[in-house]
Amino acid sequence: MSSDDLIALASDALRGLLQSALPAGVPVVAGAPEDTGAGLWLPLLRIPEPAEWRQAPGAGEDPAARRRDLHLRMDYLVAGAADEALQAHALLGAALHVITDQPVLDRNHLAPLLSQPHRLTATPASELVLRWRLLDLSLAEQATLWIASAAAQRAGLFVQGDVVWRRRPGEWPGEQPGSPVLERHDRMPLQG
Repeated sequence: MSSDDLIALASDALRGLLQSALPAGVPVVAGAPEDTGAGLWLPLLRIPEPAEWRQAPGAGEDPAARRRDLHLRMDYLVAGAADEALQAHALLGAALHVITDQPVLDRNHLAPLLSQPHRLTATPASELVLRWRLLDLSLAEQATLWIASAAAQRAGLFVQGDVVWRRRPGEWPGEQPGSPVLERHDRMPLQG
């Protein structure tokens, strides 16, 4: 598992979660907003480097062992578009409802949401959890993000995803059950 697979899996899960709340035939596109009819657009805005990757490894610690578990945070914009503004607002209302009703998804609930389920079946994990929350940004912060996206400003929600993926013991190359790396229990808690 690499972080690019995990990012794609999480983005697809959020896309599918949003799609599950919309009427049939209304698309959710994982990408920049376009003016092509009714739907929701889901551009990924930012992925900060995980804090544990910035820390120097301890004496004798294998730096690669820190990447055995991945804790990623991703910030998304959910933008609604439609021929009529109120229809776009209704789509955002559905998105808001489903994100607040289902803020936590674990591995057992992901498959029905995915357009590319092979990413989940190819993801070995003893734990895989996605947590979504709405971001409350100031108008200045929102305007800055819209300008940076080079898209026409419209109604939108800002969503943050926290993803925790932990590998099953013994799946890291060269790892043996009972090794010091597997015995560590210092997990990064999710903030929020």
